[in-house]
Amino acid sequence: MRLTPDELEKITGRSMPAAQARWFKTHYGQEIPHDRKGVIITAQAWEAMVARKCGTVAKGEALNLVGGDIDARPTVKLTKALGQ
Repeated sequence: MRLTPDELEKITGRSMPAAQARWFKTHYGQEIPHDRKGVIITAQAWEAMVARKCGTVAKGEALNLVGGDIDARPTVKLTKALGQ
């Protein structure tokens, strides 16, 4: 379930969604999308971010909590060399 606007304000100390998103980028290095209600993050993802930053779980274990690899990148297939 997504964190409520009140919960986000308690966590970040900010009430504006863009400011909340900047806070997460500054403190956790994560670019988190936001809408008019605030940043879009679940309580489970937030807990995993805190655990990872505190070092209480390894990176892989924290990712298992949120069900994905935040560092994963899609495979890129080059079909034509640049400048040709």
